[in-house]
Amino acid sequence: MNKTLAAGALVVCQFFGVGTVFSQQAPAGSGAPISLHLLKPDEPAPTGVRFRPPSSLEATFFVTNRTARTIVANLAGIEVKSGSNWITQLRPHGPLMFSATNSIRMAGATNAIIPGLATTELAPHEAAYSTISFSGQPTASGPGMRERVGCGMNYLAGQPTGAVWRLTVSVQEKLTGLADATAHLTHYPGMQVRLGASGVTNAPMNPFSGAYSYFGKPTRISSEEVPSQ
Repeated sequence: MNKTLAAGALVVCQFFGVGTVFSQQAPAGSGAPISLHLLKPDEPAPTGVRFRPPSSLEATFFVTNRTARTIVANLAGIEVKSGSNWITQLRPHGPLMFSATNSIRMAGATNAIIPGLATTELAPHEAAYSTISFSGQPTASGPGMRERVGCGMNYLAGQPTGAVWRLTVSVQEKLTGLADATAHLTHYPGMQVRLGASGVTNAPMNPFSGAYSYFGKPTRISSEEVPSQ
């Protein structure tokens, strides 16, 4: 069966070596490209971000892009604290979803098929909310058809069992200018081969098409500590 590629939907990540690991416990001037601040129960949040009572299965982060470039973040792990060490307990995959700019959950909305609630990119110096929601089960549950849906939701399987946990993500800056053009030219032939092998039949033939995006080397970032209770 032939597969098609929706315009603008293809993201190609190019890695340029191993990134640096930053912890949010480090000083603010440490050079980390983003900050992941745990939203406390008494801190305000816009409509659609916090819409149900606090739960040990959910945590909301206020994410700030400290760079002058657009960034993406991919889930890298849920770590639990053991003494003075951090151990990776869960290994989720996929992009970290952010609340879209000016997003607001529509009154009465009861499913996730609502445009404008989430995005995978954070613009230069932009801030957004991102909620981690654990299912407590072997598989991620996601929102039910009659469940209220928030902005920037990330539905993950399982749940951390330690007294304290933290989120770790891999952050990449979106390439621009000469670096972006070079990446398009260098990786276009191999990408076409991989897409063809996957059955994609409508990939743009122009290597500079906006359907293709390239990103720089990853930097691992850890959030503030989250108490399980």
